[in-house]
Amino acid sequence: MSPTIENLKNTFVWKKPDPVDCEAEGSNSGSPVARTINDDDRTRIEAHAAPAPAPAPIARTDTRDTHPAFPIEHRKFGNPAPLGLFGFAATTLMLGLYYVNVRDITVPNMVVGMAFCFGGLAQLLAGMWEFGVGNTFGATVFSSYGGFWIAYAIILFPPSGILEAFSGDKADELSDALGIFLMVWFIVSLIFFFGTFKSSIVMSTLLVFVCFGYLLLMIGQFRDQVSVLKAGGVFCCLAAFTAFYIGAAELHASAGAYCLLPVGNLKETSVHGLCTKGGKKNEGA
Repeated sequence: MSPTIENLKNTFVWKKPDPVDCEAEGSNSGSPVARTINDDDRTRIEAHAAPAPAPAPIARTDTRDTHPAFPIEHRKFGNPAPLGLFGFAATTLMLGLYYVNVRDITVPNMVVGMAFCFGGLAQLLAGMWEFGVGNTFGATVFSSYGGFWIAYAIILFPPSGILEAFSGDKADELSDALGIFLMVWFIVSLIFFFGTFKSSIVMSTLLVFVCFGYLLLMIGQFRDQVSVLKAGGVFCCLAAFTAFYIGAAELHASAGAYCLLPVGNLKETSVHGLCTKGGKKNEGA
């Protein structure tokens, strides 16, 4: 009787012997893999099968006193808010004075250099540094207004050709185009204003002046009324002086000056005007 396929498979299947069985059979079993397992082999097998120890917690060594002559200085970020506020204030003040027609100035192109460098680039850098210190609101506000001043400078910059595009038959469209430009920034400023209810009184006041300035300048451009444009310039000046005040307060506080300017902290006041402290409303407020 010939062997079946299953019998042949069982005949030629090789199974790896168990080390414990090899130890029981000894070295005289005739198998090439069978040998006596000594204590060293057991130690290696148990060490290999044992679970790996838990990693030690990561700790940072204080190295400030390791080399007193050459201490290790960890990098710190300063307060970029004064730079952004001063850049915004100086450029806004110049534009507001031009709209008010101080010294009978009617051409505001002198603000281009200021808008590019101080109001635009410096404010944009302040916004990027605000991201580094974790202040999302300040970063968004400074970066946005820095972009506004750069865009406004490009509009007034003669090589850009933007103003020349509205010459001739399309001269009447320039005021409407500027009105739409200012309307967009009025909406952006209004959104920023709603985010200042828990910051400070002066910051809320600043955004109020900015919103009214954009609104009046927008209306003045749409209706082509010089008186409304002058009123918008007045609010620009008020916003600039407020920004100067906040920038000075931030700068003096960061420098540890003796004279600290009050800003009217609103962090403990809710939107509804009830004083909140420790998560509870003060009913007597």
